[in-house]
Amino acid sequence: GQSNGGDQRVYGFQRTSSGNLSVVVGMPQYAEFERYGAALRDTLAAPMAILILALLAAGYASQALVIRWVSMLTGAARKMADGDLLARSMVPHSRYELGRLAAAFDTMAASIQQKQDEIRAKANQYAELLRELNHRVNNNMQMIRSLVRMRGREIADPGARAAIEDIEER
Repeated sequence: GQSNGGDQRVYGFQRTSSGNLSVVVGMPQYAEFERYGAALRDTLAAPMAILILALLAAGYASQALVIRWVSMLTGAARKMADGDLLARSMVPHSRYELGRLAAAFDTMAASIQQKQDEIRAKANQYAELLRELNHRVNNNMQMIRSLVRMRGREIADPGARAAIEDIEER
């Protein structure tokens, strides 16, 4: 209702035990709602604080348990892509998905490194065989040149001898 001054009021009624007297209490409407607002604020303060702490804990836990390991795995993959075959994830291998992914990555990296080492060893072996083959070919060519020179000395015809000397030089 409204008071004589025109402001909105909330009234409460209470009869005495004899019933002959009624007590009427009126207070401004904003004061009543302010009381309920304070009660609501006090009631929600603890759950809100717990929610904020839970969100902070979840953020920290995700950083500590997931993001850090993903970053380490990503860094190792970048190093490997740049040619560093010794790069490993450094993520603990566990039964969880990220640990299994790290284990698979590290196994793959070790396998690639082993295959690369085998390829290098084969390439070195082939290079050595090629050097040996070139050496033998040069020795054989030298022997043929010597044989041609010996036969060329026996030829009396100057035209034929010039042709043999030309072959020897080639």
